[in-house]
Amino acid sequence: MKKIILVFCFGILCSPAFAQSSSEGQAIDDLMEVLNFEKQLEQSAERMFDMQVKAMPQIAQFKDVMMDFFDKHVTWDKLGDDIKSVYADLFTEQEVRDLIAFYKTPTGKKMVEKMPTLQARLAQVSQQAVLEHRAELQQKIRTAMQNNMQ
Repeated sequence: MKKIILVFCFGILCSPAFAQSSSEGQAIDDLMEVLNFEKQLEQSAERMFDMQVKAMPQIAQFKDVMMDFFDKHVTWDKLGDDIKSVYADLFTEQEVRDLIAFYKTPTGKKMVEKMPTLQARLAQVSQQAVLEHRAELQQKIRTAMQNNMQ
């Protein structure tokens, strides 16, 4: 029985959640603060919805419902640990510290400030390309569906 408990505890301590050192965790917390990630997350839902309304104006009537849903499920309190885990998986502690140093520069601060606009405009460019070639996509989907039925 003691062996089972020891193996279980060892498994927990070696899991990715525990693998993050306290200094790495602090570095990621510092990066989240520099990026103002909590506020960015709060604002992202509304930006995404506004982009969708531009593509499908008929959904504008559901904005309150969508915002209530996002306010309930897409919050820093609910997602913060998962977001930090993603950063911990993708970046070393030194890389996180390098990002912090960059985002504290004037250019980095401007990047943080402009990122929502940049993301929205880039998404708009992609969305426009899809809309311009929507008929081609629809035809390809119809053809694929027909081929799958045979």
